Amino acid sequence: RGSSLGPPAISLDECLCIQGAYLFQPGECRSCPVGAHCDGGAARPRSLPGFWMDMECRELGGQRDCGDDWASVWDCRLGMVPLGACTGNSTCSEGRDGVLCANCLESHARLAAECIDCTDVSVFVLWLAFGLLLLVLFFYALVGHTVFPWPVQAARRQWEG
Repeated sequence: RGSSLGPPAISLDECLCIQGAYLFQPGECRSCPVGAHCDGGAARPRSLPGFWMDMECRELGGQRDCGDDWASVWDCRLGMVPLGACTGNSTCSEGRDGVLCANCLESHARLAAECIDCTDVSVFVLWLAFGLLLLVLFFYALVGHTVFPWPVQAARRQWEG
């Protein structure tokens, strides 16, 4: 007999899971892990934004045998990455890659907690100019008033005036 959900299963391999669960192995549904979304049926869990799953596991389409840990979901904050680095569905924000989206791509450099595109010359030049300005200000604060006393003397003359 059929039902509104479809015809009954003839074997364990035909059994599907309800929404909020995933098919761990034929005939065994498990509750969706925290940090994931499970559509039910035979669909695999998908990580939510801020979380990451190892897509290299064979059960998720990769090549590596992860054993029973293939459905583990990791909080991306464990990777010390900024919010937004893990965008969901085990993808990383632009310029990021790797486990917990903690690595910068080859064409990117880490600046504070961000991965900056090194091929974008305007961003590179802006940061270089900012760095040089800081270096000049530091140098002047350190020894500038003895080497270049004119700004200090001019300010004194104006004050004494």
